[in-house]
Amino acid sequence: MTTTTISGVRAGVTPLFNVLGTALRIRYFNETYGGGGSYYDDPSLTTSGTDLWTSGMIFPVGNKGVDAFLRQQGKVLEDDTKFYIFGNVQTSGTMRIGVGSPPVREYALIEPGAIGPKFGDNNIYKVCFGRFITLGSLYGE
Repeated sequence: MTTTTISGVRAGVTPLFNVLGTALRIRYFNETYGGGGSYYDDPSLTTSGTDLWTSGMIFPVGNKGVDAFLRQQGKVLEDDTKFYIFGNVQTSGTMRIGVGSPPVREYALIEPGAIGPKFGDNNIYKVCFGRFITLGSLYGE
């Protein structure tokens, strides 16, 4: 009997991402509020650490399953984009996803955040929904 491990499952997914995937730059930000630190103040974004380069697959938002449910709730729009990325990529906090090397399109991660199948307590891959943001809309970029 063969025992399946998370590293074995990820080893099966990795070639798929590398062959069919696109270069993605993940940029993390610290979000701070000026003045008295009130939520009503305009936020300021500063780059946090170094960029993470990875491979991921990009698809339009569909009309079936979870996509249709999220569209019905208004959380995801028809022109949003769905990203499949490796499960070990950090997706919490303020981040931007750049597509291509160098990035030619930038996306902001939107609710519901990252979802995906789990193997034990680990994600094999994550599905993230992103909304296109125009270049130059990030202060300091």
